Amino acid sequence: MRRQWPLLLVALWWGGLSALSFVAVPLAFAHFGSPALAGPYAARLFQIQSWASLGAAPCLLLWARAQAWRAPVSPGTGLLASLWPWLLIAALAALAQEFGVAQRIVSARARGADLRLWHGAGTALVLLQWVCALRVLIRLAGGALEAGLSRARLVCGAIDKIVPHRKRPPARKSWRPCQWLAPPGLSGSRRSRRACHPCRCRASARRF
Repeated sequence: MRRQWPLLLVALWWGGLSALSFVAVPLAFAHFGSPALAGPYAARLFQIQSWASLGAAPCLLLWARAQAWRAPVSPGTGLLASLWPWLLIAALAALAQEFGVAQRIVSARARGADLRLWHGAGTALVLLQWVCALRVLIRLAGGALEAGLSRARLVCGAIDKIVPHRKRPPARKSWRPCQWLAPPGLSGSRRSRRACHPCRCRASARRF
């Protein structure tokens, strides 16, 4: 469980972004019906989302850096190189959304100005955070899958060394069509063909 907490954190981060952005906010506008009522509620949800990104991205970046310090020549360096751009972009997008776009929306609403520009900018920043979280999730999930497969191979190899291989029992002879033996004086028409076991054929031959 200790080794899998980064994957769990990323899954919760991406799942929260998906639930708030694509489910909660549209339902709020559909339920209240008026943008004047749904706007503050949606702004609060986006604020929670921004702080979640600002909390998850630095934690994952520090964890990836620690992994690189522990194994400077192994997969830790590749993990840090593949994660830090996405985590940095997500953190910057959350900062811009919380301390830039959100403040502009509040001031524009107070003045009665047009909010379409800032709403579009906020939507773009939310989608950018969602894409970054998804990319990090795919990277960590792929690493966890590879680690699980390697552990399974090691376990199977250890079991093969401990448990001796048993020889397979000889396969039974299958039933096959064979010709009954007949005395030399009988014609070939008295001979009949049927599917039987070879030992039964020998027993039938002794009857004549």
